[in-house]
Amino acid sequence: MLQRIRENVQGWAAWVIVIFLSLVFGLWGISGYFDPNAANVAAEVDGVEISSVAVENTYQQRYNQLVQMLGDNFSPELVDSDALRRDVLQQLILRELVQQHVDKFGYRPSGETLRENIRNMQAFQVDGEFSQDQYRLALGYQGLSPAGFEAIQRRNIAINQLQRGINESTFATPLDVAFQVALREQARSHEDLLIRAARFFDSVEVTEEDILAYYEENTAQFMTTESADIAYIVVDKADFAAAEEVSDEELEDFYQQRVDGYMSQEQRRASHILIEGDGQAALEQAESLRERIANGESFEELAREFSADTISSEEGGDLGLIERGQLEGNFEDALFALQEGEVSEPVQTDFGFHIIKLTGVQAPEVPELADIRDELLEEYQAIEAEQAFEDAVQQVIDITYADSGSLAGAADELGLEVKSVEGVTRSRGEDIAAIDQVRNAVFSQSVLEDRLNSDPIRLEDGRVVVTRIVEHYPSEPKSLEEVSLDIREIVKRRKASAEAEALAASIAEQVREGQSLAEIAAAEGFAYRGERRTLRSTSDLASSYTAALFAADYPGENGEVDQVRINGTDFVVFRLTAIDQGDLGSLTSSERDSRNSQLAARRANIEFEAYLKEMRDSANVNTFEGNLEQ
Repeated sequence: MLQRIRENVQGWAAWVIVIFLSLVFGLWGISGYFDPNAANVAAEVDGVEISSVAVENTYQQRYNQLVQMLGDNFSPELVDSDALRRDVLQQLILRELVQQHVDKFGYRPSGETLRENIRNMQAFQVDGEFSQDQYRLALGYQGLSPAGFEAIQRRNIAINQLQRGINESTFATPLDVAFQVALREQARSHEDLLIRAARFFDSVEVTEEDILAYYEENTAQFMTTESADIAYIVVDKADFAAAEEVSDEELEDFYQQRVDGYMSQEQRRASHILIEGDGQAALEQAESLRERIANGESFEELAREFSADTISSEEGGDLGLIERGQLEGNFEDALFALQEGEVSEPVQTDFGFHIIKLTGVQAPEVPELADIRDELLEEYQAIEAEQAFEDAVQQVIDITYADSGSLAGAADELGLEVKSVEGVTRSRGEDIAAIDQVRNAVFSQSVLEDRLNSDPIRLEDGRVVVTRIVEHYPSEPKSLEEVSLDIREIVKRRKASAEAEALAASIAEQVREGQSLAEIAAAEGFAYRGERRTLRSTSDLASSYTAALFAADYPGENGEVDQVRINGTDFVVFRLTAIDQGDLGSLTSSERDSRNSQLAARRANIEFEAYLKEMRDSANVNTFEGNLEQ
């Protein structure tokens, strides 16, 4: 895109644009020093900042979850990006508030709770048992130190303690449960007859005027699907084979360039004692332990007794082998400044004060060319192939940008085939258009409206695609002739349903006046079902019927009569004859316990939500939604 601007914007006009942009960016940059809202801050929660970067990262996670959840049914148009970002921001604000409350009220798991929590995580187990080596390996893959991971777990457990404290203080009395059972286990006795709209299909008349009126009022129901015919070219990495022969000189040069990457790093085996806190008391305790070690006491025994790192303390403080870049700066600097067997003075990090002992050094190993020749050759050839592929991609980019209205030039230059796909929609397509990235590019503004070649689309399988629209077919109303038969059926069903509704109302009124529902059904040939008991959980009734039945008033002497639409077009006329409340005494002991637990859990959720709302309402929260704009 910048190349296109450079090629097309020249002369005095270019200088006007440059001066204008310089003023805009200059003023915008200066404002950042004076306007706090211009900073990279999305919200301030009682003085703690939430960055727009954190919001964007969480937004991307939520967005990707939606893509995975909906699969082929996903379309970018389904997501209101602004609303989703605002929702994410509110979640992060609430999370920060909860963390502040946890800290304020001193929620903190014991070392034993933390230890058991970590030991029970399957990711750290081998054959069902906790493995110290697996623990360090798994954390290493995530770039976490044991101390850092344990700090995260302490926070999560503390938040769970807060919620559990609220949940466990909530209870349901026997009277509450009895009332709940009386309502939820309530049974209603009723009879009914069914009036099907199909009964009137042959008698209702649909005129051309009816069809035209429905078409004009509901044109949006009869739109064609927007689609496009596309052309595309593909640069496939698989087509770029590496050179089969590589000279000894080339491989020797490559070895000299890459040997550092094959050389193992120096590894240092360390043990530590962690004293949590950042105050004078924590420092004095660490210094006291350091002095005891200097006087001959066992480092390992002191680690087992005093270290707040609950996992390593069981191993006498042993952290295993450590390379540069694995741990926090101060800790790592101190470790790599020690001589083997030496013990450091107290070292402060975000987790507290550490006393570090270097227990071993494993020097780096430098492999000979002969030892890694095959690996080097494979890497060299892969790099050569990758470079050839990227050169071809760059050629395609340059040509399709310069000739933005055609793919033929790039295809001719690189010997590619211009392929096509017809009938591509925003949600589906054949061949290359089955890929979301391609369809999203096809219906982007520059490709759809400006009719330019797309930007290069890099696919996960190593292909790079450039596409363009050959023909666009906007969504438009279908002709009346195309949909006339469909509309005739719709209008016929609506009129038949209206007839059924009118008859249902008439029959309901007759029953209210004392006539028998069964006799009316027999005389008119309607399906009739005699009196029976129905629970809220009964599944053999239409949901609208169940809702109407349990919303009906208590029956009088002649019952309570009403009508309800089911299945969109049919109607049921029913008479409610009796209501029987649920009986707590009819339940087994386990069923009563289950109802008690369910009610208490519902109340706990309500109270926790109220707690969160009160927390949010009483906090000093400032949001800067302008910083969320992408």
